[in-house]
Amino acid sequence: MKLSEVFREAKTDLWSGRGQQYQARFICHAINRQFVRHPLHDESIYEAKQVIAQLLEGHVTLDDWLMAKGHAKPHEIITKKGRDEKLQATRHAWLDHLIQHYESIGN
Repeated sequence: MKLSEVFREAKTDLWSGRGQQYQARFICHAINRQFVRHPLHDESIYEAKQVIAQLLEGHVTLDDWLMAKGHAKPHEIITKKGRDEKLQATRHAWLDHLIQHYESIGN
């Protein structure tokens, strides 16, 4: 399974930030859901998780990374109003970028 396919499927499992949260909140959790559907492609699934971990540069979540890089202040992350939609939109945009990048290099 190509990395672009792993990221594309993860995007379908990622919560939008609106309404009830039945889907995964975090990209790695959305990727984890693929182990059940594609047990024979676990190498590419692990690789996709490694890509996310490298991009987060040692931070556990996107929230942590945004604060560490100065793109968000703690009160903006902690304050609930509009937070979920913005963070999830960022996660979806990030996956869109990764899908496009890996498709462009044939992976």
